[in-house]
Amino acid sequence: MTTKKKKATKSENDLAGWSAIINAEPVKKREQKTLFMFNTFTDEVFFFEMPGGEKEWSHLQNVYLNSSEHSDEVLDALNDLVYGDEGKIKVKKLFEPTKDWDYFVTCGFVP
Repeated sequence: MTTKKKKATKSENDLAGWSAIINAEPVKKREQKTLFMFNTFTDEVFFFEMPGGEKEWSHLQNVYLNSSEHSDEVLDALNDLVYGDEGKIKVKKLFEPTKDWDYFVTCGFVP
């Protein structure tokens, strides 16, 4: 003789669902990412990404190295971010923007 399996009630199904949610691993929060669009002095444009969001990078929004609108401290921060000791670009250039960024900064040289 076989016994029939009892169907779970709606409240038992709900309890099982909540139990799975409660006992699940916490979702890791993704670190924010900022996409920079950098205008070069030769009218070339490239993109690069940096970890962090508005809080970390908003001070570089619309900062242009060949402009006198910003303090030396801000200009130096942008210069140090992009260029190495010998004036070579040290960030990883992206020639197309990525789609998974949280904050966007335009900077470089006045186009």
